[in-house]
Amino acid sequence: MTDNTWTLDIYSWEGMSIGATHYYAEIRDPDFRSKGNVKHKMTIAEATAVNKKNRRMYNDELYELYMATPGDETEGFDTKEDAITEAVKQWLEYAPAGSKLIDHKDKMYKSKNDVRVYAVKP
Repeated sequence: MTDNTWTLDIYSWEGMSIGATHYYAEIRDPDFRSKGNVKHKMTIAEATAVNKKNRRMYNDELYELYMATPGDETEGFDTKEDAITEAVKQWLEYAPAGSKLIDHKDKMYKSKNDVRVYAVKP
């Protein structure tokens, strides 16, 4: 029987990298191959916040280079919950029937009965 267990890793560089404030979501298939970071399109509010932060951090030339607009694709999420919600939504679109998505760290460090299951695809 094939193990259809996928993992979701939620992480942040906050507190480790200057100016880092976002959460990221990475999905791995049952063979532990990364499907890459989950991306979403920036809202007006997100683009405005990024530009405001970048205005403080960069000179004019760099600010223009890193200027965000609504609809730009980004891997960063404002909250852990937003990252999980979008990752589950996207995973459900392509995961095969009978699959489940669990927390990456739980799979690595906890017993089978203690893992957090984010979603199951019937």
